[in-house]
Amino acid sequence: MLRQSVNELTIRVTIQGGPVLLIKDGRFDDKKKQEWIDKKDRKTTPSSLPISRNTESKIREVMTSHNPLEAAKTLAFYLPGSSIRGAWRAHLEKALRSLDDAAPKVCDPLISDEERGPAGPYLACSKVLVNQEDERVAVPYHDSCPVCRLFGNTAQASRLSFGDAELDCPVTLAEVDNVAISRQTGAVHSPFRAIVLRNAKATLQLRLRNFELWQAGLLGHLFDDLGKGMVPLGSGKNKGWGANIAKASSIRLTCFGQDRAQDGKLLGLGEILDPGLCEAYGFAPTTTPPAIQARRVAGESAPWRHVYEILDIPAFWGSVKPCFDDKLWQGMPLLSERRQPAGSVVAED
Repeated sequence: MLRQSVNELTIRVTIQGGPVLLIKDGRFDDKKKQEWIDKKDRKTTPSSLPISRNTESKIREVMTSHNPLEAAKTLAFYLPGSSIRGAWRAHLEKALRSLDDAAPKVCDPLISDEERGPAGPYLACSKVLVNQEDERVAVPYHDSCPVCRLFGNTAQASRLSFGDAELDCPVTLAEVDNVAISRQTGAVHSPFRAIVLRNAKATLQLRLRNFELWQAGLLGHLFDDLGKGMVPLGSGKNKGWGANIAKASSIRLTCFGQDRAQDGKLLGLGEILDPGLCEAYGFAPTTTPPAIQARRVAGESAPWRHVYEILDIPAFWGSVKPCFDDKLWQGMPLLSERRQPAGSVVAED
């Protein structure tokens, strides 16, 4: 979207995990366990372990060792940005759909044509905006739902970029035992053991580029929920696994081109770009720009880039959250309105 950089928020996020956190490494599963482990040792060997940056040969060396839990301490574990992104997006989708009175405003990326049909009310924006010839509508952002505008779809890039969350060392590991219970007889089936992260602490970098004010406000509401531990990560959520608390530890605002933050106001695309471009992209109606407390970082600025450090993070979220309110939500079009025929399908640069 757009051929120029306009504004950007860079957010450093600290994630404090709970007693059990497991984002599985797909390179070790029951099939690999059958291949790698002798039959007599399978019952005592864990069935899964957290994802790491190590090679598959190193993982095999660890899982076939005499003490896999101890050997796993040599692995370089991390929390994938894609997993965090998926959990946060799913939470926002469900939260915003709870505001729907009748017709939806947020699509469901997991609903297929077979489940709902081509005219299904929740059909994914990706299914609508890209045809079988892999062509896109002229301005995909204009026709995307609010969550797709923020997280992207197959027709247009995301406004948000997630880095991988790096774990603080040393990492504490534990083994957790589980069993499957027969619903008919109550008998125990398929006992399994997992290596998990315990009380893990990680840090990731989040970037929101070329944003509207309502998107910064929506992010502020999301961080409210993240700070209350309402968005679990990884496997075993129904068992209480994946509990975590995520908070912004630092926020930087970058203005590209003109220094538009020198008067202490936060401006979005709707306040910066000309009305014709705003109409073409379907930017939400502008709101009163919120006041922010920020200090210019001279050492990181350049003639085309002006960097500001947010001084009071809670106050910043408090200022931007009103940019996404009931009035703005009520003014957003329904999915059915976004998908009205608007001319021929063309590919965008």
